[in-house]
Amino acid sequence: MANGRTFRLDPFTREGNEAFARRLASLNHHTGFINSIPENVTFLEMMGAEDVEELHIRDRWAAGDPIKSLAVPIGLRSKTDRLELNLHEKAHGPHGLLAGTTGSGKSETAASLHSLTCR
Repeated sequence: MANGRTFRLDPFTREGNEAFARRLASLNHHTGFINSIPENVTFLEMMGAEDVEELHIRDRWAAGDPIKSLAVPIGLRSKTDRLELNLHEKAHGPHGLLAGTTGSGKSETAASLHSLTCR
């Protein structure tokens, strides 16, 4: 019960869950649009740089204010829209769940988040 309302789970079965998952697996995002999500992107591409020197790491480090934000880039929403995760307690927060199947990139993502917080 929450806010005076009782919630009930929708009925589900293993067969129903599998059928639903198989339907979702066939979905593909649109490609070929001007601002579509790239198939893959390097860290430098995501940061809009061609060389590590263009990142100005010392300047970024000096300008960063962890009292206000702990935002780290984690990917792209589109070719020109960078997605950030803000680990600050007043934003997305420091707690989360990273889930996926074997080989889906959980360890790479965790390592990237760790290194990106040092930007």
